[in-house]
Amino acid sequence: MLLRSLLVIGLALSLTGFVDAAKGAKKNKKSSSVQGLVKGAEADKDKEGGTLTVQAKGKKGTPGDEKKITVTKETKIEKVAAPAKGEKKKKTELKGEAAKFSDISSNAQVRITLKSGSDSVAEKVVVLPAKKAKKKKNNA
Repeated sequence: MLLRSLLVIGLALSLTGFVDAAKGAKKNKKSSSVQGLVKGAEADKDKEGGTLTVQAKGKKGTPGDEKKITVTKETKIEKVAAPAKGEKKKKTELKGEAAKFSDISSNAQVRITLKSGSDSVAEKVVVLPAKKAKKKKNNA
């Protein structure tokens, strides 16, 4: 009887260990992303990839850290067009067209999804439409 209860307790503890390990594995699969302004784009010799220097967004409108991101042949690059005048779209509805590394210019807004397990290799780069400057009101 005592042996049976010890066996049940041991089995229950081992199952909770497997569940915790599975949860940890799921957390590691989540890839991170960087959004910000391109400060520089250096193409590699093969012209299909290169290195982007991105000024990441900080908290509350302040500039964040500068990051160097490697773009490879396998990286998907998309360029998103601005919505037509008078038409508003949510960020999730924006669709991009395939683009090349050479289409990424300095001062472009980008959203970069990093490969899982890496903090400097891009899996996907989305070139966002430029923001329009707000008109200032003259109080004369």
